Amino acid sequence: MENEKHLTGFPTTREGDQKEMPFALVQGVPVTEVPHDLYIPPDALEVILEAFEGPLDLLLYLIRRQNLDILDIPITEITR
Repeated sequence: MENEKHLTGFPTTREGDQKEMPFALVQGVPVTEVPHDLYIPPDALEVILEAFEGPLDLLLYLIRRQNLDILDIPITEITR
């Protein structure tokens, strides 16, 4: 089965495909590949929110590069 791109522009897997463990979830969509122009350090801060779960570096990247709407993400929860 062919991979599809969703929301973030990164490949996601379809049901029935062998699935990689996602390193992030963006609005419920698993992200399994790191963007080629983004370095995420091994000790990166992990953020767990309703609309996003994954490294803070990826969240900031998506806001800046993929025009992820920051109003959809409760940023104040990160500071608690």
